[in-house]
Amino acid sequence: MAAAEAKDDFSTRSDSVLNLIRYLDTDTVLCWAPTTPEHLREPERPQLRDQQIAAAKPMLDYLSTRVWPGLEIWPVDGDVVGIAGRGQPVDTREAMMGWIRALDVWKFVGFERVVHATKSFVIGARMVAEWSQHGDGKWGIEEAAEAASIEVAFQTRQWGEVEDTHDVEKEDSRRQLGAGWLMIVGEV
Repeated sequence: MAAAEAKDDFSTRSDSVLNLIRYLDTDTVLCWAPTTPEHLREPERPQLRDQQIAAAKPMLDYLSTRVWPGLEIWPVDGDVVGIAGRGQPVDTREAMMGWIRALDVWKFVGFERVVHATKSFVIGARMVAEWSQHGDGKWGIEEAAEAASIEVAFQTRQWGEVEDTHDVEKEDSRRQLGAGWLMIVGEV
């Protein structure tokens, strides 16, 4: 991509931006389960929805104050819109697409890797922002992996882990996140 862009050919980046923005409407972090009906709740067990919101809120707060101030990011809230969602506001999509286009090649490729690994535009944006010049450099691979796997962890606690599946998937996710992180940070 770097070689093509050096020759003013941004077609690969443009195609990738359109692909990446699609993740925003079904983002792992932005899709919240409906509230569990009272008669199905286990008192000692936190609801999936509560765990999803607890992971999403700090990321959304960080992004809305440090990356996209004033930008509205809508969750796919199972209590409000079901599983269909309503898509993001046009202004939000345009601002985020502009942000992606402005990333240098290495951060762009790292962002793309993180989004594909986590199925989350929000996690990718948080990682890029966190490790940018004005970021804190604290939120990284483990936090991203945990945020991306809340539903799997919830199901595993209930039904158990499938050997050679969940454990391998967990490690592969961290490997992919690590590769993306290395591209984002550049030199360490």
